[in-house]
Amino acid sequence: MSQTFMLDGKTIPFEEGQTIIQAATAAGVFIPHLCYHPEFKPHGSCKLCTVKVNGRQTASCTMRAMPAWSSKTIPRKSMPNDWP
Repeated sequence: MSQTFMLDGKTIPFEEGQTIIQAATAAGVFIPHLCYHPEFKPHGSCKLCTVKVNGRQTASCTMRAMPAWSSKTIPRKSMPNDWP
């Protein structure tokens, strides 16, 4: 039986050992990312997948999901209109 945590107000189920981004992806919730790939070991270097967990910012690709957490994705500023 899976456990759950909250991500941006949505209940996300997860299995033991899954990271936040793995659980979110499996639940159909997109977390922006750049260096994360499911076939490679996560290292969290780009920090694009940063989420706030219990008031602390962390890379969702390296943080294991835990029950009863409340997480929020960190909003990204959009590119300026004159971006090449």
